[in-house]
Amino acid sequence: MLKTCSGVIAVSDQVRDSLADQLGVSPGQKARILVVPNGVRLPAPVTATERSRLRASLGVTDEQVLIVGAGRLTRQKNFARLIEALGRLEPTGADWRCLIAGDGELRAELEAQIAAAASGSRIRLMGLHGDIPGLFAAADVFCLPSLYEGLPLVLLEAMGAALPTVAFAIAGVTDVVAEGVQARLAAPDDADALADAIGALLVDAPQRRRLGLAARAKVESHHSFDAVLNRLEQVYRT
Repeated sequence: MLKTCSGVIAVSDQVRDSLADQLGVSPGQKARILVVPNGVRLPAPVTATERSRLRASLGVTDEQVLIVGAGRLTRQKNFARLIEALGRLEPTGADWRCLIAGDGELRAELEAQIAAAASGSRIRLMGLHGDIPGLFAAADVFCLPSLYEGLPLVLLEAMGAALPTVAFAIAGVTDVVAEGVQARLAAPDDADALADAIGALLVDAPQRRRLGLAARAKVESHHSFDAVLNRLEQVYRT
């Protein structure tokens, strides 16, 4: 591939490293694989009144802590582990709800898991949802339990909505967020660790706000369309 082009663009460090390994390139050739991250449109902040309206439309009160996830219902996205983790939350007094937007091959399996869970009445699979920006505007916490990712657009979209993230510390995620800065990260595929990370945010509204504002700032500076276009222009001028 590198013999026929001046360079290759990868969306993350992990994708660059994986591509270099697959191509068997030398360290000198690897320098021609340039990282330009994905970009997203930043949503306008919503008013408190609009946020309350959005939450009410989802069956969530202003007092409840709303955890959201979004993605295909596949093994990779690993929502089974999120459902398991939610069932392991220590009693905190927090009144939480979890909504998962998306559809896929595991829907029936996940529905059965939710039905059997002690916390199942608090968790709902929404199916395909036509207003992800509205869902994120209504939410308090975004959870990404994936086993592996490149550079997930859904993570950037949640960050742009000023949501704190709970995720497994996997490549692609750690390219974007840092533990205790924009997110709470858990050991990969560890339900107990994921439960601890979620639980820490359920009872700490100031921490949720701090991480969420840092997430929005990171997207503004690195992953807005303007930031990505500036980076692409630098690549083309190199």
